[in-house]
Amino acid sequence: MNILDEVWNDIPEFEGFYQVSNQGRVKSCDRIVDSNGRKRALKAAILKPSISTGGYKGVTLWKHGKGITKSIHILVALSFLGDCPDGCNINHKDGNKLNNCISNIEYCTFAQNSQHAYDMGLPTPAKGERHGQSKLKDSDIIAIRDRLALGHTTSAIARDFNVGQSIISRIKTGHNWSHIK
Repeated sequence: MNILDEVWNDIPEFEGFYQVSNQGRVKSCDRIVDSNGRKRALKAAILKPSISTGGYKGVTLWKHGKGITKSIHILVALSFLGDCPDGCNINHKDGNKLNNCISNIEYCTFAQNSQHAYDMGLPTPAKGERHGQSKLKDSDIIAIRDRLALGHTTSAIARDFNVGQSIISRIKTGHNWSHIK
């Protein structure tokens, strides 16, 4: 798709302030703003997106002095596909979270999205000690389970591993770290 084929739609709830294109770009609209009693003209400009920790492009939209950060793929879907149906989310058809062209965006169920990610060989979320915020290692989980089997209390184990008691309880019930056998 080239720049001549670019179509701009208003962003719902930001009409007259911002627009998004079918190519996944976001721009501010020409408008007059009143700041401290002084009116000034703002020219339309393409916004520079940032990348979230989840790997999605986002922009901060301002209206009436309040800013809110929105993911661009959501803005494209809302502006070109309409509201997301209940039980659905947004899928990037080519698996590339940075490609926010409307031709790459669709609504689908969570199960369809998960199956699509699996079929495309996309990385799965990090689990266990591979997760960046994990305080425990895989070997700790084995030791915790051994202590639980011996009848040690969750509070004593939590204190020894420097984690909350709820973490030990969730390990005990299999809600956390179930991938470690």
